[in-house]
Amino acid sequence: MITLVRPTYRLTRESISVWAGSYPIARIRSLIPPGGLSPEEVAALDIPAEDRLWALIYACETMPHMLVVFVTWVADVALAAAPRSYASACCAHAATEARLALQRGDPVRPLVAEASWAAIYAASYCDPVAKGAAREAQIARLAALLSHTHPQIEGGV
Repeated sequence: MITLVRPTYRLTRESISVWAGSYPIARIRSLIPPGGLSPEEVAALDIPAEDRLWALIYACETMPHMLVVFVTWVADVALAAAPRSYASACCAHAATEARLALQRGDPVRPLVAEASWAAIYAASYCDPVAKGAAREAQIARLAALLSHTHPQIEGGV
């Protein structure tokens, strides 16, 4: 049975401190209120784009199917930006490997991070200014995926 569920994702001080080694606890407390942040609020934080994307990717750790949806979109965008580039090929390969990892029950997140970086380089092949825009587009896309209702199959993914 397929039901629609609303993700309850909130980035909390506790969840981020587990994997935010480069941010001191005082900085985490200044960025994240006691009730946590929604995906849109994470995307709007005044921190480097790489850190915002990293936080959203880590937020999907328990939702590998969401990461596969995201990485597939990333690969499509990279291939459209620079169809014949090595970075686009790497991105597409990482997306394929992420889908296979999901099927095997293996970790997906490392492959998503690899694809994300490859897509940024693919975008910058065509236009060096596009690198920042590509990163911001990835952040917006992943925040939107985390915020909207998505299908979940009863009994597993």
